[in-house]
Amino acid sequence: MPERKDPLRVDAAGVVVRILTEPYVINTTRGFAPAVNVEVEETSEERTMFIGAKSLADPLQKMVDANSGKFTGLKLSLKKQSDDRYAPYIVERA
Repeated sequence: MPERKDPLRVDAAGVVVRILTEPYVINTTRGFAPAVNVEVEETSEERTMFIGAKSLADPLQKMVDANSGKFTGLKLSLKKQSDDRYAPYIVERA
């Protein structure tokens, strides 16, 4: 299983990441959660990105399907629709 890193924080300003791993699950305080490790383009830091949010999972699934079923190697531009913690994600291929 990949090593868990500090979690990726996404806000309305956005971030560009490259997915480094295939999905795995993490046992959190709220139960199991799907995640991948990513590299943040701006800083080259590795982070853990939780991928369970519906607004992230749906567009990500389309990108994975177009990438021969693989998460690894996808480069994404991510941002939140607003700075609200529960705001939906805006996901584009970078």
